[in-house]
Amino acid sequence: MLLGADPEFFIVDTKYQIINSYRVIKKNKNKPVKINNFKFFYDNVAIEANFNPCNTKEKFLSELDGMFLELKKLISPNKLSLQAYGELNSSETNFPNINEMGCEPDLNAYKFCYNKLPVKQVRGSSGRTIGGHLHIGGIGDDVVLDPFLKPLFVYMLDLFVGIPSVLLDNSVDSYKRRNTFGKAGSYKSKKYGIEYRVLSPFWLANPTIAGLIYQLTEFVFNAMNEKIYKKFWHFDPNKMGTKTKEAYSCFGYDSKEIEECINNVDINLAKKYYNFIHNFIPEDIACLLDREIEKKCNPVDFYWNL
Repeated sequence: MLLGADPEFFIVDTKYQIINSYRVIKKNKNKPVKINNFKFFYDNVAIEANFNPCNTKEKFLSELDGMFLELKKLISPNKLSLQAYGELNSSETNFPNINEMGCEPDLNAYKFCYNKLPVKQVRGSSGRTIGGHLHIGGIGDDVVLDPFLKPLFVYMLDLFVGIPSVLLDNSVDSYKRRNTFGKAGSYKSKKYGIEYRVLSPFWLANPTIAGLIYQLTEFVFNAMNEKIYKKFWHFDPNKMGTKTKEAYSCFGYDSKEIEECINNVDINLAKKYYNFIHNFIPEDIACLLDREIEKKCNPVDFYWNL
């Protein structure tokens, strides 16, 4: 597995007020600021970072460490915030990037259609959201490359990554973000695999949680190669085409509840399904997850060692 990410951050001043990233960086994704292996650019009012995909947790965390060090220098004396949703003061709306949509519509793995871009909500509101998308790549016969099995891959990501994320990231801001972005099943199909677009950047709060997200994603990657989806879903390739949605049927759990849990940040449903997936997650990952869920992080604060 190769795992990368393109996290977005709010930039906040010393009073923790969100400032428009255009004050700090005037480059967009077509002409980013390049520092070592990293790329930085504005994405609407947020700042986005790209780094090289990694094939081990240790390399993944090392890339993140280097990314944060460069970000710190780039935005100083301001700080970064991971809050999933924020409101802008009127002084931050008078910039050319305020109405730009930095991405194309993503796919909904459950509805087999594109999610609508919330253009009206963005352009008619001072509220903005940020994401912590995962880019998952494979080679050869890896399931993540199979176009017919990509929806099933996303279902497993929702189950094994999305559900724990609700228990780790259930703030009001996270709920507000899901009104526009990050709904269950959100993904983009890529030549290298999948971009999973459900998560906010909460998992970047510290190396422990970032490492957990790597491990959970790696677990799904390996388990999908071993056809774990067959424990929960039936796939009939003969129905692909005019009846594509009918080709995928869930029998191992209630997929509607997974959608409801993630979209509504429903803690009770998350606890129910977290107990369910405990039967499948490796014990070392489950123990670490239990500890982090018990601790709960504050997405407004940063604990990464800068």
